[in-house]
Amino acid sequence: MQLANTTTVLNIVNSIVGDSAKYADKGVNNTRLLAWDISCRDADTLVKEIKDLFTLVGFTNRVKATTSNYTGCMGFRSGGRTYLRINASYNK
Repeated sequence: MQLANTTTVLNIVNSIVGDSAKYADKGVNNTRLLAWDISCRDADTLVKEIKDLFTLVGFTNRVKATTSNYTGCMGFRSGGRTYLRINASYNK
């Protein structure tokens, strides 16, 4: 089993989430960490769906959701945002 590369992860997740990656950071060992804002979705259901799909096709990418505790500037936003985060191997 192996990690899906960034292009494959983007194609799979964008087909489900319908949006481009929020950002990509460099990870260790030539990997990337991709994130999507999924604040308007059921994070648990989405994570399970994507994990199951990755497992089905033989990929071992870590898939998780995190929520920020951001309170906003001047009190305009009090809740955090929820992000889908997936590691991927880097392809040039």
